[in-house]
Amino acid sequence: MSSEFVREDASTSSSSVFGGTRATGRASSARSSLLPQTSSMTTGPDTNLFTQDGNAVKFFIQRDTGEAFVQWLSTLITEHGGQVVDVVPQEGYVLIDPDSLKGRSLMSKWSNPEKPKRFVLCFTFVRASIVAGEMLEPVEMHHARVIFQHEGSPVQIWLHPAIDKATAKRLAIQIEKAGGLTETTEYEARVIVTPSRSMGSELYRQMKSKYRGEPDKFIEKTEWVERSLLDRVYQHTASLAPQRTRFSVEDDVNLINYIAMRVPIASYGGRCGFGLYQELCDRVSSKIRFRFTWRI
Repeated sequence: MSSEFVREDASTSSSSVFGGTRATGRASSARSSLLPQTSSMTTGPDTNLFTQDGNAVKFFIQRDTGEAFVQWLSTLITEHGGQVVDVVPQEGYVLIDPDSLKGRSLMSKWSNPEKPKRFVLCFTFVRASIVAGEMLEPVEMHHARVIFQHEGSPVQIWLHPAIDKATAKRLAIQIEKAGGLTETTEYEARVIVTPSRSMGSELYRQMKSKYRGEPDKFIEKTEWVERSLLDRVYQHTASLAPQRTRFSVEDDVNLINYIAMRVPIASYGGRCGFGLYQELCDRVSSKIRFRFTWRI
């Protein structure tokens, strides 16, 4: 056995790292089309990013994350100066899916205080470092896991140029650490992030209006990113809002009867004001039961 590397046998499963159930076999192969096709959209790769003292940094990738995924991640690493190895290095990085059983097993097995130059990290370390323009410190990946994922694919998130550069850079790194992809365009992105509430309310409304009617397009503010990371869950603001109770046929009949009783002659007025509906909801002893607040 080499003094530099330690053999890690591949698992018999072939699950894909993208996909909530980590489906195996042909399902994993089908997801290969969902992987990003390029490592950078704006500039060529920094071929020295994953080097130290002129030497390529070594990476071992969890084997059961899917063949297409391993190939994609390997290409990113080598394009940026790193080296992908078939055995766990004594010095270097072990890239895992921390939400998988195999990933947790690798974390437990290869995290060793006696090997301070070997780091076991979430695979998102690679993309996050590329976006940061430098290798992140391992401590920055503490507790990192995939959050921004939808139907087996990393969520493409476009940060609006109106966001100040420092904030955009910080958010981009955080999103990439959590599995999202920020090197995208306004039209390709699933999520568009606008400035914070205090800075971008008008822009937020404009973008909401622009993409109204597109069910797979979501407009969020920068606070949404922070909340998603804090809650460690990917969901959109609209899905968090309370849903209005729909009127049933019985509700319609009750409302009609009440209005007819209180204002029998429409020309007298009073059917459209808030007071009528407030009174309805406040009349606990009324024979007409109503299950809504007056603000409906």
